[in-house]
Amino acid sequence: MQELDAIDLAALTDWAAAWVYLDRAEAYLALRLVPEAQTDLGSFIDVLVRARAADALNKARLDAARLALAAGDAGTAGSLAEGARRSFSRLGQRPFAASATVVMLAAAIAENRVRPSLARAAHDAASVLVEEGWSLQALRAHALLAHEAALAGKHRALEHELAAARPLERRGTVADRIELCHVEALALLGAGEGRRAEARLRRGLALLEEHRAGLGAAELRATTSSLGVDLAREGLRLALGSEAPRDVLAWAERLRGNALRLPAVRPAADRKLRAAQRELQQLARRAREDPSARVSTRRAELESVVRTRLRLVRGMSSAIADVALDSAVNALGDRALVEYVEIDGRLLAITLVDGRLRLHELEPGSVDRDLEWLRFGLTRPTASSSG
Repeated sequence: MQELDAIDLAALTDWAAAWVYLDRAEAYLALRLVPEAQTDLGSFIDVLVRARAADALNKARLDAARLALAAGDAGTAGSLAEGARRSFSRLGQRPFAASATVVMLAAAIAENRVRPSLARAAHDAASVLVEEGWSLQALRAHALLAHEAALAGKHRALEHELAAARPLERRGTVADRIELCHVEALALLGAGEGRRAEARLRRGLALLEEHRAGLGAAELRATTSSLGVDLAREGLRLALGSEAPRDVLAWAERLRGNALRLPAVRPAADRKLRAAQRELQQLARRAREDPSARVSTRRAELESVVRTRLRLVRGMSSAIADVALDSAVNALGDRALVEYVEIDGRLLAITLVDGRLRLHELEPGSVDRDLEWLRFGLTRPTASSSG
């Protein structure tokens, strides 16, 4: 009996350690320390495998897939989601299998390699989610299907899926509405309406800033970071098409701001706001095990409370501001500003000299060679001093 108790205690200790790994991975993601986050995600899965907790393992794989997607590792996200989907299917857990299929679609969209068979499976998964009463998850599936249709140029399917996803504007979380803005912008771009598309991208980024300012939880802010990068990258592509240096610089700064840092968030001075934030954190954790409509609805209600209180409370965050060109010119004096932009295999430089902005196309290969020599030069003194 004593030996059995020791085994149980060890298993319990292992189990507790697993959730520490997951929490730490979320914290790493908030700091954009992707390799460290992936290491802890791997340790989280390993502990659950050793514990032979099949049901928890599958749900953990799905949760880890979502985190990997937020970290920008679509390959790992797709593999984890596919493994979870197969296990859920064998166990007859249809809604969870459908959710895993939707995550697989999101990962494939991130890598721009959606197979027709996966798109069809995701469409079927949306129907399953509706049948099982997981209506919010079904709406998210339709938003992703609209995203896939926009990328594939399937205009009729895009209109249909976008119409099906529209209730997210009222019922979804802030992250859902940000994704909806992104898809709407893609649809407008496909229709040749660049100005309206840019307005939707700006709206999505405004929602993101509001979201980050209101949510003190690191894991909640981390999960929307990739959305900000996607929106800013799309806006940068649009600006490059217009070849307007001022617009390119503005969107390049938005992209840099979303990719490299999160705005500093300080604790709210408002008691009601702090209470709403705390409950929102708890609900975010509960949603892993309980994806019911009740939890999702309460989460959306709390986000609305946070947004309302934020309009009354100031000084909580330092949002990423647009470029103030006149201030930059005054601060530079007789110096020059050079900002490099890399997107879709192109490398460009934006220069600000004597108050004049210019856009320059560079050869990526030559810069790569220069960077290799720079790294070599930086490591040599270190190697010499250690010897």
